[in-house]
Amino acid sequence: MKKVEDYIKKNRDLFILKENQSDNSISNAEDKLKFKFDTDYKEYLKKFGLISFKSMEVFGIGVKDNSHLSVVKNTLDAKNEENNFPDNSVVLEYIGESNYVIYTMNKGVYQYSSNSLSFITDNLEKYLLMRFDEVASL
Repeated sequence: MKKVEDYIKKNRDLFILKENQSDNSISNAEDKLKFKFDTDYKEYLKKFGLISFKSMEVFGIGVKDNSHLSVVKNTLDAKNEENNFPDNSVVLEYIGESNYVIYTMNKGVYQYSSNSLSFITDNLEKYLLMRFDEVASL
């Protein structure tokens, strides 16, 4: 996540983060979602908590469970609404009309829509950097 950290440092006034999340906060989210997060996702949560950048909101922790930015709320909502929501996955972003960007532990980032998956990238950091560039160009 070094490249993400560097990008944020250069543009810090444009970002809202919930930095420095504890291992306990991460464990609580894992318990509520009933699966363990992989190393990359834990690093994201620990360093950033969540990321808001212009029109982009990448869900995370460090907010109340009922917040629109809570990864726990958004993932549980998606699981309740979608019969075949992938196991060991969290919602990164909601992009409207039952379309989500999800991160599946140890597999990568996908767009999920009505029971179909479209591969975006195998790496969470790559995805975040790609989205930063997209949003910055708007």
